[in-house]
Amino acid sequence: MARKPLRSPRLARRAREKARYRIAFYLCALALFFGAILFLATRSVFSIKEVAVSGASEELRGAIAELARAELAGAYFSLIPKENAFAYPKRDIQEKILKQFPRVEFVRARLSSPAQLLSGEHALGLRIMVRERAGVALWCVAEPRVAPSSEDTPSVLADSDTSRTPLPASEGGTPLVRGDREDCLRIDASGVAFESAPQSASGEYRIIKEDGGSASLPPLGTRALEENRLAALLSFLRSLEALSLTPRRLTLLSGGSVAAEIAGGVKILAREGTDFLKQTDNLQGLLAEKDLVPRSGSNLRVDYIDLRHGNKLYFKPR
Repeated sequence: MARKPLRSPRLARRAREKARYRIAFYLCALALFFGAILFLATRSVFSIKEVAVSGASEELRGAIAELARAELAGAYFSLIPKENAFAYPKRDIQEKILKQFPRVEFVRARLSSPAQLLSGEHALGLRIMVRERAGVALWCVAEPRVAPSSEDTPSVLADSDTSRTPLPASEGGTPLVRGDREDCLRIDASGVAFESAPQSASGEYRIIKEDGGSASLPPLGTRALEENRLAALLSFLRSLEALSLTPRRLTLLSGGSVAAEIAGGVKILAREGTDFLKQTDNLQGLLAEKDLVPRSGSNLRVDYIDLRHGNKLYFKPR
């Protein structure tokens, strides 16, 4: 059996004294550390006195500055002021700005100048830089529609490759009737809805979602339309503009079809997919045919042109 080493009472007493000294030293160091923190935290020279916002409209700047000041009010554990430059809630301020203001796409908060922490020559300020979203279209939801019954007026078909004369259509078009009211949100290039738009808003593409009356607008700050899909739809609308057909609105129909409305209420029916470019090329060829599509000056005298059937294009004269 191993023997337990013996220690004299004197050595044991010294060991206990050293342990007490070490504990006292660590407690003093800890107290000094927290004392220094409290000293720095309560010094007015390190307090944020000003909040400035850049990159936003005047109304939005004021709202963001007010939010930031509210976040800087109060103290942590009733001891450390939140307005202290070493402890201000930077991440909370940025996250709340993005959450409460969907118009803001990017935000960065920083102190106006790190040198001011030591110099104390000027009031320390918080600079908040934001970037607002740029609207590219209006995302709208239409009220339920009632389509009229089909009339006896025949559709007309033209083959974009061979035919130069109108032929009776073997497949009719799709009559479209617009609802009296549309609720709209403005969306950016990524498809995020960021603000409401009045019904009278103009100068922007309108993309209308029709879903049998059950569709509703998404919450602000959420994605209304996938970015790639939106880019394809906008490219289609711009291709119509390149043909001097100014599109006013684009309605998303069931089955992956879309209907672009141009001047005079003419509808250009197309199908979403990889052949958007091919469909507009076919339309260009159709319009290039002299006297094939009825016109009145620069306006087309048709109810619709249907591009959804490959090289066979349908239109309905008025």
